Amino acid sequence: MKKTFKVLLLILGLILICFFIYKGNSFSFALANAGFNVSDIDTLEHGFDNNNKEFKVIKTSTGKEKVVLAIMTKNKLGIWSISLIHKNENNGVVSIGWFGDGGVKRYEQTENPIFFNETHIVYYGTNAIKLIELLPDQLPDNVTVSVSQAGEIFSIHLLTRGDSDILNSINVVDLLIQNKCISNK
Repeated sequence: MKKTFKVLLLILGLILICFFIYKGNSFSFALANAGFNVSDIDTLEHGFDNNNKEFKVIKTSTGKEKVVLAIMTKNKLGIWSISLIHKNENNGVVSIGWFGDGGVKRYEQTENPIFFNETHIVYYGTNAIKLIELLPDQLPDNVTVSVSQAGEIFSIHLLTRGDSDILNSINVVDLLIQNKCISNK
């Protein structure tokens, strides 16, 4: 009886150790399982979604694709999984988008609140030929732009609150070509 209890306790301990090892490495395991290069990861965005789940927008690659964008989410147990993948390129630029909670506003407690959503699109490219520029008159009102660049590699994060179709009306690749920031392949 005592021996059986010790064996069960040992098995439970090993299961817990294996779970915590898996949990600690689940980000890399999820990427490797999907066939992505776990040594080529660049985190573009990191935050929490409307359900308070942690997420990351990452750039990675495969043997065939130089740039793959993915959204990774962490569940309640702390295990990462891939939620969305984009591989298709448009002139060497890959994009991925998601929605977030933009807040609520009302003047009085008795009024019906107005809810706002955030719409995000991240563009990632490896073919810049000069400093990335998007001029204010090229973008509609209520659009925020954040550009990160290191030589030929760049990422552009567009954000709007309200009408999500605003971002869909912007052709960022055409603007980059027009501004001579990337070459027209």
